[in-house]
Amino acid sequence: MDFIWDNKPHKIKTNTLIGDKNEGGLKLSEFESMNKALKASWVRRFNTEVNAPWKIIPNYMTRHLGGFKFLLSCSYKTKELSLKNIPCFYSEILNCWETVKKIKAEIDQEKIDLYEVIIWNNHEIKIATKPIFYESWHKAGVTKVKHLLNPNSGKLLTYQEFVNLFKIKPSFTVYYGLLHAIKNKWNISPSGRQSQTLKQNWYDDEENLSNAALHKIIVGNKYQPPTNENRIISYGVEPSEIKKIYKWPFSVTNNTKLIMFQFKINHNIIYTRDKLKRANIIPDDLCYLCKSEQHTIQHMFLKCSHVALFWNEFFDWWSQVTSENIKLPDSTILYGPTTSLKHHQPLSLALLVAKYFIYKCNLNEQSLLFSLFKTELRENIMTERYIAIKNKTAKLFNEKWKCLILKDFVPEILPSPTSQ
Repeated sequence: MDFIWDNKPHKIKTNTLIGDKNEGGLKLSEFESMNKALKASWVRRFNTEVNAPWKIIPNYMTRHLGGFKFLLSCSYKTKELSLKNIPCFYSEILNCWETVKKIKAEIDQEKIDLYEVIIWNNHEIKIATKPIFYESWHKAGVTKVKHLLNPNSGKLLTYQEFVNLFKIKPSFTVYYGLLHAIKNKWNISPSGRQSQTLKQNWYDDEENLSNAALHKIIVGNKYQPPTNENRIISYGVEPSEIKKIYKWPFSVTNNTKLIMFQFKINHNIIYTRDKLKRANIIPDDLCYLCKSEQHTIQHMFLKCSHVALFWNEFFDWWSQVTSENIKLPDSTILYGPTTSLKHHQPLSLALLVAKYFIYKCNLNEQSLLFSLFKTELRENIMTERYIAIKNKTAKLFNEKWKCLILKDFVPEILPSPTSQ
């Protein structure tokens, strides 16, 4: 991900950028997660009953573990399996599938139904520090812990009961060695099941094994919330409303420059003079415009005397064009509205353009001339108008900008002669 930051120190964690847009991320594709999801999605191919020729190699190489398809259903740890000379690709599939199942178990936090636990290749059932697989037992139908229990009493089968039931005769020490390994890990209650978790396994549904579904599980586990959330909350934004803050710029405009500008504000990575001074890049941190106070994000967009006059002019102008008197709180000006406003879309774009205009004037040390702001806002709307004409969405454009069209701020899109 170094290319995003031009090989400079990262300003936002990669594990934040991979999150959804309403979580403060950019839904950024990350190679490691994509690679794991693609390999884990091969499980769906193994679960089909079609005896495809390509399955011969992995099934043959894992025959001593019950075959590849059976192995995928076990609670294994790849590093503990005896995989011998299996091709690296299939080993990676096992490793990625192990990762996905572990993440999903942590997400669901369901109690284990001990009676449905598969005994073979289980990293929690070991003899001589290694997981086990007894081929003759597996062929006879012994797969889960419940197969070693008396169906009437619920107690573990005695050696003779086991021999009579499954018609196989392992050595006495092998049988009780396995029972000892199971009892060492879990307390099997003869009174009945400790947890009635009879739901179908999540991976039995093929839709849950798609690349997209598995990628979502992996990314969800790696995702880390933005570090700036506490700052946003300090402005009075409710934690439950933060997702609306993150989603806001993406829902307002298609202008990438404006979207990323607000994205940087949300993550507190807009460069201001106080940050530049701390980095010893400039000698002082005074505001570009007022020359009297420290230049921070809060000062630049809210507290500067020049900016305060600009916002007053903005609210007066908005009142004139919409006949709506508004006074927005600092949180709405800085991060966007969390509730729907009257003329929501036009006002939202006007706020975004106004902040970007303030930012550019600060950089260029120019006065905040309101007439220049209106010109910039009109240019943004005219761009939308051009796109609407091209996409034949004139009706939507006219409805969205009706309040400004009525005041001749922007022209209405008239029906073309051919559509009349």
